[in-house]
Amino acid sequence: MADELINPLVRLIQERLPWLFSEHGFKIIDYSYDRTGSCQVILESEQLRISFVRDRSFSQAYLAARSDPTKSYELGFLMLALKGERPDIGFEGNAALLKDNWALLVSALGPKLAQTKTEYERRERESEQALERSQSRLRPAPRALATKAGRILLRSLETALILWALYLVFHHRAI
Repeated sequence: MADELINPLVRLIQERLPWLFSEHGFKIIDYSYDRTGSCQVILESEQLRISFVRDRSFSQAYLAARSDPTKSYELGFLMLALKGERPDIGFEGNAALLKDNWALLVSALGPKLAQTKTEYERRERESEQALERSQSRLRPAPRALATKAGRILLRSLETALILWALYLVFHHRAI
């Protein structure tokens, strides 16, 4: 693993999440790093697989049950499915969420996997439907765009849609 010295995410995980290795038996099974600074580290234990992904400054964590490794769950969205709210997180937030919710996550991706899948997929559908509804309702009339408030509203909506599209691209790319 000589390359781990140039992959900053490997080092960060080893330094900041030692409890994953010592308490839960995770091992690094794969990692990658490219010239743009994007990197990925995949850890695995007897029960779970965790993928940490950093694309430029954007970091995410994905969890998968070893019994169903084809479906991974973005940690923030998984917390939405489990707790009803999605936290605003980066790497440090992912690390804290993992540590603070470990028992819940293991249960959700273990004995309660079927229920978790159902709730996760329901929340995904709700998010997609909410986006579609907001897009159809917020189409401003051309006359409204002539006002300063109309232009500000349009710019805000465009920004929100761009951020949502980026989320969808990165979410589906990492799965």
